Amino acid sequence: NNAAMWIKWQDENIASNDHGLGIDNLILTPLFFPPPANDECAGAIDFGTISSSLSCQVVDLASATQSLPATCGTGTNDVWYTFTVPASAGPLADVYYSTSGISGSTNRAFQIFFDCAGAGSAISCSNTQSGLFTVPPGTYRLRTYADAFSNFNLCLYLTPQIPSNDAICSA
Repeated sequence: NNAAMWIKWQDENIASNDHGLGIDNLILTPLFFPPPANDECAGAIDFGTISSSLSCQVVDLASATQSLPATCGTGTNDVWYTFTVPASAGPLADVYYSTSGISGSTNRAFQIFFDCAGAGSAISCSNTQSGLFTVPPGTYRLRTYADAFSNFNLCLYLTPQIPSNDAICSA
């Protein structure tokens, strides 16, 4: 198991106000934190149907484990999300992502998959803090990972579509 483990220690002599090192009386208690619910693709958290308005989630990689090897950038801690691009977005939609409120590692990557079964082959991968994925309408899995513990806000949105009557009219 690759779950994060914290060690709590206490000196047995603390109650007697003996603040010596007392290493021979050391008590170690491992504290295990379970991985987040979206640690694996099957537990992906849903952004819902995205639009031109921001849709955001808080990403917490503190106790996440690695479900796949890193393919762009580096990383061992990953979590999964799902989102839907509506048919109204046109045949190809630009899905923008952005991050903010970053703590911990800034070396993060983002991958898009069609589904969990095809998680071995990403249809797109980026290791920038903001960017875009161009995809047809449908439901996708988004995996984000970092090389160390990291927390940040992740937002998705679609670019507004250019209306079909945007051409200049002739007189």
